[in-house]
Formats: sequence, structure tokens, C-alpha cells
Amino acid sequence: FFQAEDGIRDDLVTGVQTCALPILGTSAGATIMGSLMIGGDHRKTPHLPKDFSEGFSFIQQIAIDQHVLVRNRQFDLVPVLEKYPNILGMALDEGTAAVVESDSIRVIGNSYMLIFDQLDWEKQRKAWGRVYHPFKIYSKGAVYPIGKN
Repeated sequence: FFQAEDGIRDDLVTGVQTCALPILGTSAGATIMGSLMIGGDHRKTPHLPKDFSEGFSFIQQIAIDQHVLVRNRQFDLVPVLEKYPNILGMALDEGTAAVVESDSIRVIGNSYMLIFDQLDWEKQRKAWGRVYHPFKIYSKGAVYPIGKN
């Protein structure tokens, strides 16, 4: 990624966050919008601890994965979030997008978005002693309220 002295990353983040500029990305271009870059090596050895590179953090405190259902990756974010407990997980399938606003995430497209909410995980641990449902599935038009769960 960019070197810190380039200032490009910081300028981009500031521009997006202060001017409410729209941002778009597909595949890895969606992943880089979040706080962590998830990919290749992690998928081969998810049982091994791994540090992830930083994304652009246009959307802060979130890890974004892609091609989730079509490539059977719906559980790939679980070990990532176990290592980063303050991160929200969002997984998008092909042909699907997320419209992120200050207080919500809305699904558009023909497939699904999965949300891995660690606050919900904590509720499950208290109720059942473990996490049985690591994600919730949202379809076209559904809205996930950020910070309300």
C-alpha cells in the first residue's frame, strides 16, 4: 500500500469522511474500503494467527469480505474477528452491494450481505455459553442499524 509519507491515503480518507463523497469498490476494491485487508493466505490457513494489513478505513472498524456465498466463504471472517474483537464484519456476495451511511447499512443487488456483529456474539455467549450464529443474513432492501444491536 501507500507509504505514510505519501499522504495519499490520509488525503483520501479525510476527503471521503468530511465531504461525504461516494466510494465504490468491487471484489478487493470493496475490501480495501474497510479497516483490514483480508485475503489469500488467511483462507489457506485460517487456524493460524495472522496480522492483516490496513485498508483505507473509509468505513472504520469494519472488515469487508467478498464473493462470500458463491465461493463458500461465509465462515472466513470468524477467525479474523476473533483476533480483532472491536471490528464489525461485513461479507458481500457477488452481485450485491452495501450502501453505508452514518447509522445504517442497506443492501442492494441480487444476493446477500452477511453481518458478523460481535456485540451479538457477546449476547449469545451470555445466553448459551458460546456463539451459535456468527452472522445474520440480509437481502435486497434490508437495513442493518449500525450500533443499535
